[in-house]
Amino acid sequence: MSVLFPFPGFFIPFTYIPDLAADFGMTNQQGAMLISIIGILNTGARVFVGWLADRPWADALLINSVALVIGGGTTMFVPLYSQFSIMATYCVVFGICIGRWTDIGVPLLCRARG
Repeated sequence: MSVLFPFPGFFIPFTYIPDLAADFGMTNQQGAMLISIIGILNTGARVFVGWLADRPWADALLINSVALVIGGGTTMFVPLYSQFSIMATYCVVFGICIGRWTDIGVPLLCRARG
């Protein structure tokens, strides 16, 4: 059951970023671009993080923890990101940070459960 707790927070930016962008006066195309930025960087980060976690010197738990802290920390301040460039920068960071979830997060949780 503990595996399900992180998932609601995972989808919040995908759900609310286009609406928040519209509230800040951005166009629908800019809101869609923000979601695309997250998706593209998420895909690239999955490949890179999977490769990185396979290195013998890499600590997968440390990579996972740092990504969670960075992704969560930047998400706390989303209501303050009123310009497209700042919101796009956030989407870059968030996309990279969530890219580690399927490569590292789920296997770590499964291993911890036994």
